[in-house]
Amino acid sequence: MWFGTVSSVLALDYGRKRVGVAVGDLQLKIAHPLSTVRYNSWEDLIKQLEQLIEEWRPDRLVVGIPVRQDDSEHELAKEIRNFSKNLGDLFAMPVVLLDESYTSVESENFLATMGVKGRDQKVYVDSIAAATILGDFFKKNEF
Repeated sequence: MWFGTVSSVLALDYGRKRVGVAVGDLQLKIAHPLSTVRYNSWEDLIKQLEQLIEEWRPDRLVVGIPVRQDDSEHELAKEIRNFSKNLGDLFAMPVVLLDESYTSVESENFLATMGVKGRDQKVYVDSIAAATILGDFFKKNEF
């Protein structure tokens, strides 16, 4: 039986109304969709993220940032960089930005193959996109 300390990571798929959240640990490098945070204000979002951070105690956050194929700035990029900086300052932890281009499309396709169609996907797509972001983070980084 293994009794070591597990270092967890939370990944966030930022949106202006919803943030998908996934969790994984640095040892196993397996990402799991966790939840979708729906919010109406910055304070509401921070309160909900604070609860998740308190529960999972991550070493760092990974936040998806969209990158266009032509490398031009996506309309949400500046907002996501500000969001990430504020989270890092507020929770005193590293925040890693990672290209999240097409993760929502991948998530929708995955859900469709699992038989989840149309509006039913909305419940899951953001947290699965966050898990995809976290999975990419694990593939690209050595710990």
